[in-house]
Amino acid sequence: ILINGGVRPQDAKFFTSSPIRSGIFLSINKEINDPLFVAKILTNNLKPEDYHKITNIQAFIEIVSLFKEEKISLYLFQNAARELMNNKDFNYKTYFETNSISEDKIAICIEEVIEENADIVKDIITGNVKKAGIIENPGFLEHSCGKAADYPSAFFSSSSSAFFSSTFLS
Repeated sequence: ILINGGVRPQDAKFFTSSPIRSGIFLSINKEINDPLFVAKILTNNLKPEDYHKITNIQAFIEIVSLFKEEKISLYLFQNAARELMNNKDFNYKTYFETNSISEDKIAICIEEVIEENADIVKDIITGNVKKAGIIENPGFLEHSCGKAADYPSAFFSSSSSAFFSSTFLS
């Protein structure tokens, strides 16, 4: 599964050398069916001593799935994973609701930014792509939206760049 799925041999050895790591990998991959993604998310976010702390595997699978589907940011994934390892009863769904922004709220903020910065938007649309960096700046967005407290910092690092780029360059 590992090598045929594109996982590097040293990472495959890491997972197969421990029954706990192997079991966690297999459980997650059974649901996600993407060995390379599962291996990367685990090796990039967990220390070897963290694997035995995963006692609620179903919840862990769910947050990995949400991250793969891009429904949560890396920041939210990492915090939820850490909390789940420390507390098997951690309510990750409530955590995500509290620390996420609805698509409607994002759209409203972006509409406000576009309306308030028509000259910059016009420059971007006419080909001055460098101006997009001004609007994508987290401080600029917080100031322009006027609701910084309503927008967790994770929003500015994950959603805005892709959204603004696709909005202006498509």
